[in-house]
Amino acid sequence: MHLIKPAISFFLFVLILSLSGGPAHAKKEHTKKEHKEHTEKEKGNMKYRGVDRNRDGMVTREEWRGNDQSFGNHDWNGNGVLSGDEVRPGARQRVTGSDRFGELDDNSNGFVSREEWNNTGRSFDRLDRNSDGRLNRDEFYNRSRIPVAVFSELDNNNDGRISRGEWRGDTATFNRLDINGNNLLSENEFDDHQSEGLIDRIFQQIFGGR
Repeated sequence: MHLIKPAISFFLFVLILSLSGGPAHAKKEHTKKEHKEHTEKEKGNMKYRGVDRNRDGMVTREEWRGNDQSFGNHDWNGNGVLSGDEVRPGARQRVTGSDRFGELDDNSNGFVSREEWNNTGRSFDRLDRNSDGRLNRDEFYNRSRIPVAVFSELDNNNDGRISRGEWRGDTATFNRLDINGNNLLSENEFDDHQSEGLIDRIFQQIFGGR
């Protein structure tokens, strides 16, 4: 009888351990708990928390209270949802996904010359603030010059306007920018009424390496 009780107790212990998964299960549950706590903390710190109606840490277009343009201003990656850095307080959009300057600087001397530049001279001149005929890294990534450089690159005939034929983006974006509906974008329409997110995306597309 004395031997049966310990045997039963041991059997029950093994059974419970096998059902629960033992230490591995406990560790997994702890990890899940930590992840959940981290996620909840992220949600609590997110920008636009009042707009996130379902509290999933993301903001969809349906939840957004502004218009399409304002939503696009904050949708840095253009995936139709505000999430990650887009809703993280203090986060800034990266101008480039890779080192575009380094891709253009063929001889790695810290400058991009006109010979290394694979776009128009107009955009080069807009970025070349000191007019020394070469671009350093600060000039290339100067945020105040990027919009005018992009505009100059798109304005193929140099008439101070971007036509639909010169535009490299989608039609919906062009229509949003074309405030007066004349099928032409002025520099003010391109710069003043659109997000830096769009300008950055175009910058990445047309000022990349070869």
